[in-house]
Amino acid sequence: MEARARRDGVVHFLQKPLTFMNMSGEAVDLFRVQLGLAPEQLLIVCDDLDLPLGTIRIRRGGGHGGQKGLRSVLEFLGTQQVARMRLGIGPKTGDAVDFVLAPFTDEEQAAAAETFSRAADALIELMGASLDQVMNRYNQ
Repeated sequence: MEARARRDGVVHFLQKPLTFMNMSGEAVDLFRVQLGLAPEQLLIVCDDLDLPLGTIRIRRGGGHGGQKGLRSVLEFLGTQQVARMRLGIGPKTGDAVDFVLAPFTDEEQAAAAETFSRAADALIELMGASLDQVMNRYNQ
């Protein structure tokens, strides 16, 4: 799934791989190659069970922190120097698979919706601001 936006003459792409999460690196790398982008030109958005629900963390690079989709992306790209926006869905309780697949409660759904709205705002800001500016504004 893909969307495009143009701002100040620059085209920005948003891709949602339709593969299994653990295999998303292949889809991201294929998309990157098709567009002729360097890994440093990407921003990976993913959930993070180790961050409290509602938390947004934007970083310039680093490890996968156990997130299997992010691990796949970093392995296919061959570098950890890829910006990422992690959206907190935790704290995890019990088995990680069961936790991730369980629906949000009504209260959690409201918090998740607010987080997704703020994340969308951050993505829009990234189209016209530096990563550092957006990190300073949205990191909690």
